[in-house]
Formats: sequence, C-alpha cells, structure tokens
Amino acid sequence: MTATAATGGGTTGRGWQTGGVNTTSFDTTQVSPGLLGFLVVAAIGFALYLLIKSMNKQISKIEVPREADIEREEKAARQAAAKKPGGPDAQK
Repeated sequence: MTATAATGGGTTGRGWQTGGVNTTSFDTTQVSPGLLGFLVVAAIGFALYLLIKSMNKQISKIEVPREADIEREEKAARQAAAKKPGGPDAQK
C-alpha cells in the first residue's frame, strides 16, 4: 500500500494530486471566495482610494492661520479699538 492510498489521496484521473480531498462531493469547508470575493474586495479598495484622494483635496483647501498672523490681527484690533472714541481705553 502506498502513502497516498493510505491517506485517501490520489489522482483525479487527469494526473493532478488531490491531497486527500474528496473531489466527488461538495465540501463546504473547502469553499473559497473565488473571483466574486476578489472583485468585491478590489471594489472596496478602489472606493477607499477615491475617498482618501477626495478627503486630501478637501483638506488642502482649508486655510489655517499661522500664530504670527493671529497675533498681528489681534494687535491691529487692539490699536484700532484704542483709537476709537468710546473704546475700551476711553476715559469716562
């Protein structure tokens, strides 16, 4: 008796080694996602790529002021308020 005959393996008649898997009946533990599973995962990956690309485009449109710009605007606002009559520094 050979090793493949003892384990239940053999060939399918075409010369392919089955590795002990019974090819005559449908085994639900040996089912793979196949082409449809690959296409679904590829579509999700492509959609994710497009979403990230769009997000980066939208984020790049946002203008964030620098610290120096904020301080300069606050200083200008304080000076303008001090020059106005009735401003925060006006005497009563």
